[in-house]
Amino acid sequence: MSLFIKTSPISWHEILQLFASILSEEEEYEELKELFRVVMEAPDILYLNYALAGHCLAEIDTDVVDWSDEILRKVVHQFEENFCKSSFIEVFVHLGGRAVDPLLDLLQKTNDNYLKWAISEALGRIGDPTAVDPLLDLLQETDSDDLKWAISFTLGRIGDTTTIDPLLNFLQETDSDDLKGRISEALGRIGDPRAVDPLLDLLQETDSDDLKGRISEALGGIGDPTAVDPLLDLLQKTNDNLLKRAISEALGRIEGQKTIDHLLDLLQKTNDNYRLWRISEALGRIGDPTALDPLLDLLQKTNDNYLKGRISLALGEIGDPRAVDPLLDLLQKTNDNYLKMRISYALGRIQDPRAVDPLLDLLQKTDNDDLIWAISEALGFFNPLYLYPFMENQMLQSVILDALCSLSTEFNIRFFINKLVLPEGDILHIKTEAQQKHSTKKLDKILRIGKE
Repeated sequence: MSLFIKTSPISWHEILQLFASILSEEEEYEELKELFRVVMEAPDILYLNYALAGHCLAEIDTDVVDWSDEILRKVVHQFEENFCKSSFIEVFVHLGGRAVDPLLDLLQKTNDNYLKWAISEALGRIGDPTAVDPLLDLLQETDSDDLKWAISFTLGRIGDTTTIDPLLNFLQETDSDDLKGRISEALGRIGDPRAVDPLLDLLQETDSDDLKGRISEALGGIGDPTAVDPLLDLLQKTNDNLLKRAISEALGRIEGQKTIDHLLDLLQKTNDNYRLWRISEALGRIGDPTALDPLLDLLQKTNDNYLKGRISLALGEIGDPRAVDPLLDLLQKTNDNYLKMRISYALGRIQDPRAVDPLLDLLQKTDNDDLIWAISEALGFFNPLYLYPFMENQMLQSVILDALCSLSTEFNIRFFINKLVLPEGDILHIKTEAQQKHSTKKLDKILRIGKE
């Protein structure tokens, strides 16, 4: 039987309906959703046939089925000849290292830039460093900015430090801000400190806030403390909120006392709530307890509930139990449900038992669905047993199952099992959207432990 059958058009909607009909209610529908997506986006039946063929080939278990060189050759041929190239990328990623040499051979002989882009995408996702030199050669040769953009991303994904100097050369040579941004991202992914000074120079030279943001993210990825002062200087000067966000996230990834000291100093000096929010966020990401008292002081001083919520989240990330009493006090005083949600999450992250009773009390009193969800998630961090009385609440099924699957002891799962499973063996409330988002594997884990 031919690998690719070219016959009369196939009524794929009938096949998908049949597939849907044989799925049991416990199963995840992600694969089916993907097939429906392919069908809905297909421009014609030929495209659809190849798209579905590629999708199915990517699902074949290579531990069970021995992929011969002939089959691989046919797949590469279809990848080269047909316009539905993106559907075959998953096949090569699935095959891993076996696909690298055939893809590199095809990269050398083709003149089709779209095919070169698709090969670069596949090689990047495979992540084999043997692809680096051919990709660098192509980066030198091509005049297409789109292809340079794709290759830069691929080289960053592979993460080989031998690409640093060539990428820095291209960073200097190109006039395209978009390409500079993509190269910066690649350098940030690779994480070599040799890229810091050239990126800082570019940060000073460019007038583009978008490019500054991408450079900031790259500097955060590298994590070198020499970037702290320039980033803080830019944070104070810029009025662009997206750039402020990129800088704060970058600073949160650059650990070290210098970063903390500068952020705390800026926390005292600025009156801009958005900057204060982003500084708090960065301090929370770093997680150093020296930020606790300054953040608590700011929590007391500000009247902005949104900023209070962000500070609460930062305190939760730091995880110091000294924040529990001030957070509980604020939880009692505020009438703002958004702030209550943030405080609940923070208390759940800190996991101090003093927070359990106030959270349970608030869960009983509120009728706000978002707040109920947030409190339940926080209590799940402590112990899913606290949620046992609410097991019949269909809205909370997803939260409870998440807590059981990720945090529970076997005892807790056994304790819940009579609530999860009906006498016929079906899962309670299985037809709700919340439960259907959970994979079969998660539910199987609960049931397997529960039956032991």
